[in-house]
Amino acid sequence: MHASSRARYALSLLFCLLILPVLLGFQDSSATLTVSKAELEKHLRFLASDELKGRKTGTDGDHVAARYIAEHFRAHGLSPAARFNDFFQPVPLERVQPPARQEVKILGTRLRPDEDFIVMRAQSCQIKGEMKDPEATNLLGAIATIGVDSPDTLFESFSGISETLAKRGAKAIIALYSSGGWDGLKGFLGKSRISLKEEDAVNRLPFLLVRDSNGALLSKLRAPGDHSASITLSEPRVESVASANVIGVLRGRDPVLKDEWLALTAHFDHIGAGRDLPGATPEDSIFNGARDNGMGVTALLAAATTLSANPPARSVVFIGFTGEEAGLLGSSYYVQHPAVPLRNTVFVLNNDGAGYTDTSIVTVLGLDRTTAKPEIESGCRQFGLEAFAGGPDLQMFFNASDNRNFAEKGIPAPTFCPGVRTFGEEILKYYHRPADEADEGFDFAYLQRFCEAYALAARLIANRTERPAWTPGDKFEKAAVELYK
Repeated sequence: MHASSRARYALSLLFCLLILPVLLGFQDSSATLTVSKAELEKHLRFLASDELKGRKTGTDGDHVAARYIAEHFRAHGLSPAARFNDFFQPVPLERVQPPARQEVKILGTRLRPDEDFIVMRAQSCQIKGEMKDPEATNLLGAIATIGVDSPDTLFESFSGISETLAKRGAKAIIALYSSGGWDGLKGFLGKSRISLKEEDAVNRLPFLLVRDSNGALLSKLRAPGDHSASITLSEPRVESVASANVIGVLRGRDPVLKDEWLALTAHFDHIGAGRDLPGATPEDSIFNGARDNGMGVTALLAAATTLSANPPARSVVFIGFTGEEAGLLGSSYYVQHPAVPLRNTVFVLNNDGAGYTDTSIVTVLGLDRTTAKPEIESGCRQFGLEAFAGGPDLQMFFNASDNRNFAEKGIPAPTFCPGVRTFGEEILKYYHRPADEADEGFDFAYLQRFCEAYALAARLIANRTERPAWTPGDKFEKAAVELYK
């Protein structure tokens, strides 16, 4: 080869070596970047360890889990959100003890605490008034009374109507509950519980849940007659609880699309430890929460690892939520005080679940409800998994995780869950039980495929040319039109 030819060849080779990394950095970036099974196993074993005591909101285990997530974000180059100095968003919480004095009389019958009614919100009061439908013209001095036929509508009512009814003059709210599962509600709501601090005292309108198994009380209220009720409650004991969401941000590489944000979310809290919890035994009273939601947090950490190594077109906000088990508290606070404007948040891919019974699938609640279905299916398929939308019996769980608070604002927000085709006995062996551990019976090979499918689906969604949306006619489409107008 001639000397000048050799020189040109050398220069060409040098140019290729220099430019190749740049070209790779601006590729489609949907190429798979894997996380080792050993690293994922390390994450899960730590989060579900006995030392964290079940990660109950506000406990030391909760704080350690939050710190673990934050330091992973830091190690992989994520930044705190602009409005925070660190990766933590403090969430103002309080623990409320039920009132010592609870006296309730409805339609001439005295009710029994816990067996007949549960105080969901209290203040010291002595109230007598007529039970009225919230749609009544005049609610001044009345006890607004609603019918509730499922846990979902109960919590929607609890969070959504108090302030409105107080402004219209109501003195209290009674929800007549005609669905099943009273013992479960009693165990969850009848004891001390954690809630968001309420900034306005008007929101403390007393709220009672009354058992109405056969709908008899509601029928009587709809008929002419005496509709009076009385409520006497003492002041509940309230104490502050310290906890925080964990938030890290990654700016996108596309000069236009980087102003649109994908939110990747998972709650890191669980239900704690204690001999008084249902399912506890003398041998084991720690509810480790490996499947719920150690798997989801591990997937979130895996996504932070892979996406930070090669950022996608859109920006990504990674959020570990506190207080999910206490009533979606961390996400409820976040949508009121977002680190990234909600109107710039175009999609949420939440990760949560109760366990797995089928390691050939990922169950995606809301899969058919958004236009990102092809990306989710593709991300799963690359790791030999089928994206399964779930049958009718699973659809109620769409509203049971943090995605709901985003969906109600209009943001497309499915939940990526470990593989389950039905919520049956096999799931109940682990769901909110001490058996939910990262032990020798746990399928860590499935964990790896599950986490990598989540990370790749997130990348594909973040690289979409068109912003994802609800499918036409979805119940949340109207809220989306309002949010993004």
